[in-house]
Amino acid sequence: MDILIDDDGCRVEIDRAALPTAERIVVTFAGVGRGRIPKGIPVPQFIGSASRYGAAVSVIDKNRTWGNGLNVPAITSGILDLAEGRPVFTLGTSMGGFLAILFSTPLRAERTVSAGAQYSVCPSVMSSEHRWDYFARRIGEWWYPSLNGYFNLATKYVTLNGSIWQERRHWSQFPLQENAQHYVIEGMGHNLAARLKDAGALPGILDHAFLADWGSDMIDAGVLGFPARRLAPKGLHPVG
Repeated sequence: MDILIDDDGCRVEIDRAALPTAERIVVTFAGVGRGRIPKGIPVPQFIGSASRYGAAVSVIDKNRTWGNGLNVPAITSGILDLAEGRPVFTLGTSMGGFLAILFSTPLRAERTVSAGAQYSVCPSVMSSEHRWDYFARRIGEWWYPSLNGYFNLATKYVTLNGSIWQERRHWSQFPLQENAQHYVIEGMGHNLAARLKDAGALPGILDHAFLADWGSDMIDAGVLGFPARRLAPKGLHPVG
C-alpha cells in the first residue's frame, strides 16, 4: 500500500499496483479498534476483502473523530482523481461504518456496506450513548454530529447491525428508503462484523452486497448465516 495522505489527522493509503487494471475503487474506513480505549492509531480494515472487488484504498481517522477532524473535500478529491471515473464502493465497521456512509455522497459511491455503524456519538444528539465518550469528549467542532441527511438517494446501501438495545438506538434512526437495505441480526451486539467473519459468513455477505442484483434480499438468499430481519419494507422497486 502506498501513502496518498498522511497528516496529523488522517492517513490514506492506496494499493497502487492494483490500480491500472481495477474495475472499481473500494474505499475502506478503519474503526476505533479493540478495547475500551484503544492505543495508537486505528489499523486498516477489510483490505483483503476490498482487494477482491477492485483497488483497495484505506482511510484512517487517526484521532477517532468520526470524520470531524478530517479534511473530507481533500480526501474525496484525491480518491476521485485515482478513480478516474470508475465506480467507487465504500466499506467499514463501527466508526468506519459511520464514515463509509458519511463519504458515500462526496465519493459518489455506487454501493456502501456498513456494519455496526453508529448513527451518532455526539452527546447533544445521542445523550444515552456513552461507549465512546473518551473520544467524543475530545472532538472540538462537530461538523458531522450524526448521519442525518447523509444517506443519499443514489448510492445502494447495505447496513448490518446487532439487535441489542444499545445498537437499536442507532439503526432505528436510519432512513427507510428504496436504495437502502437495513438488516438487524438477532442476538448480536456491536461486534457483529467480527462474529460474521469468525463464522465464515462475511465473504458471502460482501459478495451479495457488492455484486448481486440490487433487488435480491440477503435473507431470502440465505447468506447471513444468522437469524435476521430487514428493516426496509420488501417489495420496493430497485433503484438505478
